[in-house]
Amino acid sequence: MLCRWFRFWIIPAEVYAQLQKLDFEYPEQNGEYLKKLNVLENQYSGNEAVVEILAAKASYFLNKADLSTEKTDGKRKAFDIAAEGIRKYPDYKRIGILKNIQENILHKSVQVDFNRAAKPQSTLKIGLKTKNLSELQLSVYQVNGTAVEYYKFQQNRNNGKTLYPNRTLVESRAVNIKADPNFDEVKTGVEIKTGDYGIYEFILEEKDSKKENEKAFGSFTVTDFAYIQRTNQQGTSSIYVLQL
Repeated sequence: MLCRWFRFWIIPAEVYAQLQKLDFEYPEQNGEYLKKLNVLENQYSGNEAVVEILAAKASYFLNKADLSTEKTDGKRKAFDIAAEGIRKYPDYKRIGILKNIQENILHKSVQVDFNRAAKPQSTLKIGLKTKNLSELQLSVYQVNGTAVEYYKFQQNRNNGKTLYPNRTLVESRAVNIKADPNFDEVKTGVEIKTGDYGIYEFILEEKDSKKENEKAFGSFTVTDFAYIQRTNQQGTSSIYVLQL
């Protein structure tokens, strides 16, 4: 009984020490660092303390994926490593480190890029960038207010994703997003058919979600004109009005 109690405490301590040693020897966490982690994983295979090594491996792949400018399967590898550790050792006292890695990978986000002006009876193109979202609800509203009233509203609102209170819904539909098996960013094109002159708002959000990171908001003006603002060397600005 004493031997089992001793091993219960001494093995995790050994693992911690080994991992700290590797972090000191390989601060850049290169390929050799990963090889050493694999050796440790085999050495402590079957003991629940191996979760600490799996967390280090998952973090290795996750960090490499975050630093890469190209698409990789690093996040997928990290997620699968964490999933295997959770499956094998669900009652380990620090199993939360693997669950946190999975939550990090599964974080949802949405961003939009679009022109702020469009001609009547034309198309406004929206560039959509999402992570871990499969469908968004698009709602387009026409603002029932003057340009001055809307400007004052924009200046006074506390939340940039708050819609103008007096508005009319002109379009609502689902936007399907192709899933990425490696949890990478997905780019999707969305088009809005413009109507008559006026100010419009749109919101893209996951259905029934209350999280701000799962919503994207934008406003645009349907007009025959647009403008470019340029700052001069003297610190003043010049505004150029263009016809669309």
